[in-house]
Amino acid sequence: PYDSDSILGLNGFYDYRQGSWNHHFHQIGFGIEFLSPCLDVRLNGYFPLNEKAHSHSHIYIYDENIAICEETRKAATGFDLEVGR
Repeated sequence: PYDSDSILGLNGFYDYRQGSWNHHFHQIGFGIEFLSPCLDVRLNGYFPLNEKAHSHSHIYIYDENIAICEETRKAATGFDLEVGR
């Protein structure tokens, strides 16, 4: 229940992360929260703005064996919900 001791808030943010192999991830997020003396609720969402995945291959040579490994990094869309009492 909403009363004079409760708070309703909205937020928005931008996040930049430089990953390995000189790739850059740009992401925005939005959130809403309700805080009261008996209940806290927070909901946040995250959304990538640029290319979602970057891959990099590694070649390993052991004696007469060759292994090729590919590593992929992604900026993912996601949500989180937190409820406390």
